[in-house]
Amino acid sequence: MPVLADDGNALTVGVPADRCPVFYQDADTGEIIGIGVDLMRAVAENAGYDVSFIRIKEATLKEALDHEAYDVVMPFGSAIQSASGKPSIVTDNLIQTPFTLVTKGNGDLPQLNDLHVGMLHSLAAGAETVGQLYPGMEITLYETMPDSVKALRAGEVDALLHNSYVWSYVLQKPSYSDLKVQPGAMFSMDFRAGTLDTPQGHEIIDRLNGGIAELTDTRRQAITLDYTSRKLYQYGFSDYLYQYGLIMLLVVLLIIALIAVAVLKNRAIRAVHEEKLRQLVDHDPLTGVLSLNGFRKRAEELLRTHPDTPYLLVYANIRNFKFINDSLGMSSGDELLRSWAKRTQATLSDEEAMGRVTADRFVILRRNGGDEELRKDDQEVLAPVRTYFIDQGKENRVLLCGGIYVVAPTDHQQINIDHMMDCARMAEKKVRDTRNEDDRRRSGDP
Repeated sequence: MPVLADDGNALTVGVPADRCPVFYQDADTGEIIGIGVDLMRAVAENAGYDVSFIRIKEATLKEALDHEAYDVVMPFGSAIQSASGKPSIVTDNLIQTPFTLVTKGNGDLPQLNDLHVGMLHSLAAGAETVGQLYPGMEITLYETMPDSVKALRAGEVDALLHNSYVWSYVLQKPSYSDLKVQPGAMFSMDFRAGTLDTPQGHEIIDRLNGGIAELTDTRRQAITLDYTSRKLYQYGFSDYLYQYGLIMLLVVLLIIALIAVAVLKNRAIRAVHEEKLRQLVDHDPLTGVLSLNGFRKRAEELLRTHPDTPYLLVYANIRNFKFINDSLGMSSGDELLRSWAKRTQATLSDEEAMGRVTADRFVILRRNGGDEELRKDDQEVLAPVRTYFIDQGKENRVLLCGGIYVVAPTDHQQINIDHMMDCARMAEKKVRDTRNEDDRRRSGDP
């Protein structure tokens, strides 16, 4: 142990700092406080010492006795030998500290002398005192409280033994709710400070004993009550996880579900948006039939998936469409186009397609049903289109013109929709030019 300062009034006390509320480190100031600190501070003041407390770095109090950093070490239940085998001396008792057994559940315990108990390794000095009090008790030391609790739950020991004040703190941990204090197995141990048995050590102990003699029971009780009435246990993440794990899991699942719903909703919105864009690209906004681009894709798909189906590709337009727009108005022309598209669409199967090339020009991929099918189309679709305005009481007759391309088997193998459309358009142009020539002859034009 070190030599005291020159004035002989400075006293360094080494204490553990992991035994709340007896000895622990304040989370805000870092200062070591607790029941044991306040008791020794009161004793030291009575003895005329200027006391300071430092945390012992050694694993046990027996090892701390050999360290020169401390004038005295605490707490001891009785005098013991240091780790190096040197004898020690201890002060008079500062306070009777209750020790309690903790078990898993409320089962009956054997007699104390027949118990196998677990204690912390840092309480090795106290374990020696317990061994003296109960020679038949088997004691196993553990490095940490979780280690000792694990051993208790595994049935390696009958009970755990510790200071009752410490248990009042430790058992606030939610995950230790299955541990039960056994008040019927409580006993008291002395709470003393100790140092090596040297002349200087005797001088310190004598002075401290004088301070202990002046410590009233009222002061002892007030110090103990002050700390035992505080809510000192601070929940950590593992405690919240243990106590509110199910709720936290449900919250996490709810958040995941909300995220999933948001993602799915966003995907759905994006899909709708993409579908709208596709509709704008692949469909004609006026008539609702396919656009030129959409017709190309659909026609190619049909020819590829139905290689044995005979098809016709029809290119048709209205010869007097400009006259209709100029004389009746563009809205009438638009209505005419919509009516034509609607009637044609109604006759088409899923294996056929119709597209609007531009203005009054339409292209249709139709199954080749022969002359009978063409006559039926003329009767059900083209005839009502020709008389569209006449049926409304107007004198304007709609003049239709079209060209047909018969899709060959080779066209199924080397699909070129634009080539087929060009062929049908050229046929339509030839028909239109022929009719224009016939019209001029009937009118007598050269």
